Amino acid sequence: YGLIQKYSPEHINLYGIDFSSRMLSAFENAPHVGGIVYEEDTEKIAKLFHMMEQMLEERKRLFKGGNYSQFVQANGITVPAVILAIDNYGSFREKTENRYDSEMIHLAHDGVGYGMFLLLSSGGFGTSEIQSKVGDSIKKTICLQMNDKFQYADALRETRVNVLPEDNIKGRGLAVVGGKILEFQTALAFAAENDYERIEEINRECTQMRAQWKGTAAKHIPVIPEKPIWSEYVQMDEVK
Repeated sequence: YGLIQKYSPEHINLYGIDFSSRMLSAFENAPHVGGIVYEEDTEKIAKLFHMMEQMLEERKRLFKGGNYSQFVQANGITVPAVILAIDNYGSFREKTENRYDSEMIHLAHDGVGYGMFLLLSSGGFGTSEIQSKVGDSIKKTICLQMNDKFQYADALRETRVNVLPEDNIKGRGLAVVGGKILEFQTALAFAAENDYERIEEINRECTQMRAQWKGTAAKHIPVIPEKPIWSEYVQMDEVK
């Protein structure tokens, strides 16, 4: 939520894979968002990863040996940063039978240099969660409530954890900031009676943002509609 408030769709594009409670659906209508896919969207998931691979290769050609930071310094933000968010990564791997492990390893290893970032929620690092070949490329982690200090140490990649978040307070966690382990408190996007009302409020704001946005929106995950319309097809960026 903070990202779409702070940056325009010309600066950041977001894509989501939700194998959890479908709370990412709140952001589907934002102009920054190119698509959210769910557990049953097997074909659309494949198309999303194909699109990510194509985008990565296009940026390698465009940057001509440089990286994203260098390209932005020389040309301004003419190419948006891209974030692929996966909610419940362990379930995603299990239910897709690890089909996309190679693509995830590729994105984790090469993506950052080309302005493509991963945002993963998971139960931790390990063979059934974030595998080592992806985890080794992750430089920043934050932890919400975990069972003991050893789990915090493993998730934060620290040998010793001397501070623990206060018990029984929702949203408390640990993060490494400036080389120190600090306790933090998360904030909710809106005050609401429950998650359902909060999702509805975020969705209304995202829909309003899309209606008001006149610039270039995030590229959508390519799908063939049930009733294709030629006038809409010829307006797509990839066929202009």
